Amino acid sequence: KRLKEANEIAKTHLDKAKLKMKVQYDKTATRRNFAVGDKVLVLTPLSNSALSTKFEGPFEIL
Repeated sequence: KRLKEANEIAKTHLDKAKLKMKVQYDKTATRRNFAVGDKVLVLTPLSNSALSTKFEGPFEIL
């Protein structure tokens, strides 16, 4: 019973923290709009090498 209560309390705190993080992110996040013909760089998945390129491109929006 105590474990279940502790789990519920932890979930409540986690939900509050998640909401707080979302609000902070939304304050500074900007939506980017691309038009046909724009050139963009594509973020590549991170690899183990610190010297590897992090972006590919430029690619043209079709």
